[in-house]
Amino acid sequence: MRGVIAVLAAVAAAAAVAYGATGAAPVARGDTGGPPGSLVPANELVAGKSYAQLLTSEWTWLLANGRLRTELPKKGDLQCLSRGQRGKVWFLQAAYEGPTPVSVDCTVPAGKYLFLEGPGFECSTIEPAPYRATRAKLTRCASSFKLKGVDVSVDEQPISPCYLVATPVFRFKIPAKGNVLRAKGRTRGFGAAHADVVIVRPLTPGPHTLVQVEHFASGKSAKTTWNLTVG
Repeated sequence: MRGVIAVLAAVAAAAAVAYGATGAAPVARGDTGGPPGSLVPANELVAGKSYAQLLTSEWTWLLANGRLRTELPKKGDLQCLSRGQRGKVWFLQAAYEGPTPVSVDCTVPAGKYLFLEGPGFECSTIEPAPYRATRAKLTRCASSFKLKGVDVSVDEQPISPCYLVATPVFRFKIPAKGNVLRAKGRTRGFGAAHADVVIVRPLTPGPHTLVQVEHFASGKSAKTTWNLTVG
């Protein structure tokens, strides 16, 4: 998402390309394609989907299930969003937009790939300006917001690089109240997003710490510590 909670950007609607790397046709891999907690390469399919397809899935899931929160809880840490999560990929999202740094507690089922968005932006046909555009101009609108990358580490081990990813135009549904777009009066629309994305291979059962530092064109950064329990 934008601001403190961001979503990511791209060179193609169907494939992801790394910073400083060349693209390649997507190839399928099994769960043993690399060690636990390692980066999934840009041309590898996860559950049969490319980075761009998974970014689209993540956005449609978040818009349907997310509830925007602008205040930290009085007791304890934020909790990650688990509603509607299914399949082999777990989307790390908390739907919080406010001051950082923050910590987010998250229980992740074993065997799940972790999908993490760094800074990124989305535009739609129903939300307020400057994120509103006609269906024909959604992709251009999303990519007009500049990205500066994200630093990610898992258990103090850096994960590099992040990938610049863009979605095609997609349909979505949102709750009438409390939706993450702050949109009013409509619950269906079209959207497009671009973002810096990292997908991490399934972690071993037990506790893990994932640290995400998003960098924005304004020069500001936002830090989120994900306290993961895998099992």
